Formats: sequence, C-alpha cells, structure tokens
Amino acid sequence: MSKSLKNTKQAYSELWRWIRHAQTSQIPELVQIRDSFASEWFTEIFNYWHHRISNSVTEGKINKIRVIQRKAYHYRNFSSLRYQILKSEL
Repeated sequence: MSKSLKNTKQAYSELWRWIRHAQTSQIPELVQIRDSFASEWFTEIFNYWHHRISNSVTEGKINKIRVIQRKAYHYRNFSSLRYQILKSEL
C-alpha cells in the first residue's frame, strides 16, 4: 500500500486486495500473515483507519519496563525495581 489512502472505504478495499495478493503469492510466510490478518486481526487493522488511534505509547512503556527488568537481576527487592521504573520517566 504505497499510495496514500483517502478514506476508510478505500482502506478496506486495499486491505482486502493485499490479502488476496498474499494468498496467491504461494510464499508460506505471506500466507501465514494473510491468515492472521483475514481471520484474527482484520477488524483491528481496519478500525485504525476508522478511528486513527493505536496503543503504541502503551507498548513503548511496556518495552521500557521489560528492559529495566532485564537489567534488574541484581536488585534485592521489588521496591528497588519499582524505584528504577518510576525514575525512568516513562
């Protein structure tokens, strides 16, 4: 989808076009992604075009906390870990 999409109707048709193209490609990875998009994630993907909101900020904060947890193996207790998370200005 290299072109700019103007409305949700166009986004809907382009997403289905990509799904059909991925199915006919016979590339196993694309077929697997197509199955996920068509059955499990189609509504969520399409809703982005309708509402234009995502949870990327939350995902970024969760990622930062996980990095702190991986580096926190030497902390003696939970309060030290909690302090590091709060100090990191998430």
